[in-house]
Order: sequence, then C-alpha cells, then structure tokens
Amino acid sequence: MAQLEASPLLSRSTALSSSREAQGDRVVGEEEIKKAMRKVLGCEEVAFRSEEQREALRAIVSGEQRTPLVVVLPTGGGKSLLFMAPACLDDPGVTIVVVPYRALVNNLVTTAKQARIDCIEYRPGEQNPAALVFVSADFVAEGQFLSYAQLLLTNMMP
Repeated sequence: MAQLEASPLLSRSTALSSSREAQGDRVVGEEEIKKAMRKVLGCEEVAFRSEEQREALRAIVSGEQRTPLVVVLPTGGGKSLLFMAPACLDDPGVTIVVVPYRALVNNLVTTAKQARIDCIEYRPGEQNPAALVFVSADFVAEGQFLSYAQLLLTNMMP
C-alpha cells in the first residue's frame, strides 16, 4: 500500500483545501467527517476501512473537484460511505448517485433512509431536491433527468 503522504490524490485534495481556506470558503474538518460517518454507520466508534477510503472521502468533501473522481475499492471496501457521508454534513449540497441496477437502487435508498439521510430515488418528472439523489442508469440518458439535474444546479447557485 502506498504511503498516504505520497498519494497524488491526497496532495491534490490538501492543496485544494488550502486554497479554499485562503478564499474564505468553508472547509470540512475531521470532526464533522467523523460525525457524518457516525450517522451513516449508526455507531459511535467509527474508522476508515483503508487509507484509500479516507483519502477518497477527503477529496470528495473538499468540494473542489471539477472533473469526475474515480474511486476503485474492493467489494466491502466502503464505497457507499463515500457518497452517504457527504449527505450528512452540516451543509450537504446535492450528491447524485447513478446506480446500474434497480435492486441496488432500492437497497441504497432503504439503507440511506434507515440512517435518516435526506434522500430520494429519481423518477421521471421529479422536481424535489434532496441531499442524496439515487438514479437508475436507465433514466440518466433521458432528457428529463438532465433537466432535473440542471434544476438542482440552478437552485444551488448563489
């Protein structure tokens, strides 16, 4: 396993966090991340499953990636935490999760609702926002979903 300090992803997210502080933007601290993890996992004692998971979550909550972030973790490596924890932050914004299978959408919605995360499953015609929006891959190609995503973006802009 690579040293955390030598990771290009960590270096990028640390530099981005520093630039956000210089601009006066809110930076998500370690305690807020742990609080979000407690809510998602439903327990007081929380820890990352790997340094890669920690690094990915820090990059996600830095809020600065302007390009897609690709995270590869093994089965059981904690990928769901990477999109559920940001939805539990004090100022969560919106996270859209594109899911390949209907059964997985149902499972993720149930898990998020059990953790009391503000979430919805996107269906054509949806207008309501949520901190966490699950959408089946078959709906993504439809123009209605893209219009919904644009509506969310427009409503988030100051």
